[in-house]
Amino acid sequence: MSILFVLCLGVFCSTTGWRVVEPMLFPIAGELGVSVNEAVLLATAYSIPFGLMSLVFGPMADSLGKVRVILWSLVFIALSQVLMALSTSLPMMLAARVLGGIFAGGVNPVVVALMAELIPYEQRQVALGRFTFAHISGQMAGAAVAGLLVDHIGWRAMLFGVGVFVAGVLAISVRALRGHRDTRRTQSIASLVADYRSIFDRSLSWVVLGVLVFEGILVLGIIAFVPPMLVAHEAVGSAPAGIVIACFALGGLAFAFSVKQFLAWLGPWNMLRVGGTITGLALLGTALPLHWTAVAGLFFLAGFGFYLLHSPIQLCTTELAPRARGAGLSMASLAYTGGQGLGPLIGAAVAGATGYGTLFALSGLLTVVFGFVAAALIAARSAPKPV
Repeated sequence: MSILFVLCLGVFCSTTGWRVVEPMLFPIAGELGVSVNEAVLLATAYSIPFGLMSLVFGPMADSLGKVRVILWSLVFIALSQVLMALSTSLPMMLAARVLGGIFAGGVNPVVVALMAELIPYEQRQVALGRFTFAHISGQMAGAAVAGLLVDHIGWRAMLFGVGVFVAGVLAISVRALRGHRDTRRTQSIASLVADYRSIFDRSLSWVVLGVLVFEGILVLGIIAFVPPMLVAHEAVGSAPAGIVIACFALGGLAFAFSVKQFLAWLGPWNMLRVGGTITGLALLGTALPLHWTAVAGLFFLAGFGFYLLHSPIQLCTTELAPRARGAGLSMASLAYTGGQGLGPLIGAAVAGATGYGTLFALSGLLTVVFGFVAAALIAARSAPKPV
């Protein structure tokens, strides 16, 4: 069993736990006696700790070993899912969700850092495509399975099942990665400060990190509002929400299979422009009076466009700090997940004032503009390496 496959399996189960909650917001809110907009905080309770703790886990992985950090993080992700299943109030569930978000920060960015260490730059875009495949397959599995099963087995059983699944992947990972030695560096406070300072010495880093924040806010941050948005599209129950969110991930999978071709056809900067346009127009389309099955098709296009947009940005993150990849990828993770954490907070305010349809339409319009602005800013500050 290859190390790349095992790493991607860890990413898959981590992301499954991330997206399993959104399709179940209505039954969770109903049983815990809170509103859907309050239950949406479960998305922020995962994303913000994920990003903040990435700053800790990145340097920790550089010092203690990336494999060790990944394995221990999977332990606590499994525990968090079980604790969520046992929660009897929203505060209890938020606390368990925070625990999962904290230790997810020790999986995804650390996996990318380890891949960047093991794989030459010229081959890295394809390897990152495999990472993207695992990441969005986990989203699809979490959203689709939760949406389809929650009305039959309940949200508690669903969360407990995810916890058992993560524990199973942990067992496989321990066996497959036993004895693997990755690069380690002796860390001090001074060297840690120097690592992070080196990231911000380049104007490109500020641009890439800012772009990651806006990606999270404009697109991924509003996915939590899919269930209430679909009410206007004749959707009943949790299953439609799960299917629509899964279609977003399925669109990403379609891109993951074709990343090499699109890189050759468009180049990185046109990938940003075209990806932003496809994503934005698809989100704008949700404002039309369509049946929810048509909205699912639009979300397939949005997912394809989003990962077309995100792929060249992700490649840039692997070179933010070549001598301290854990720190560089941690800062990128903070920006990306921080945007996803801010998205639901901003979205709740916008939706409360204008409605869910306007929220998605406004996001779509801004995403079209964002793709062109991001391409111009990044291209002006970097000369892409051969890919």
